[in-house]
Amino acid sequence: MSDFDLFVFNSMIIGLIAIFFLILIVYKRIDFRNYVPGLICFVIFFFIEVFEVEIYEEFFDLLENASFLLGTSLLLTAVLFEYYKSKPKRNNMDN
Repeated sequence: MSDFDLFVFNSMIIGLIAIFFLILIVYKRIDFRNYVPGLICFVIFFFIEVFEVEIYEEFFDLLENASFLLGTSLLLTAVLFEYYKSKPKRNNMDN
């Protein structure tokens, strides 16, 4: 932990606060469960960014990029799933 980036550490704290509020949303039974895996990937991304070790820098960079890519794709999938679930079905024009 030779490089300690204060900006990334503050971002991680903000992410943890967002996860805390996410737990409250799930507790109050608001349907937000589709977004949890993507947000967990972002928290993992922030942890890897803050506690990166200089010895295994390439490995941690790979994990960091993979968790960011997985988190964004999971959130995009959740948003598209929510969109298509709420969209009314169209009648087939070919009939």
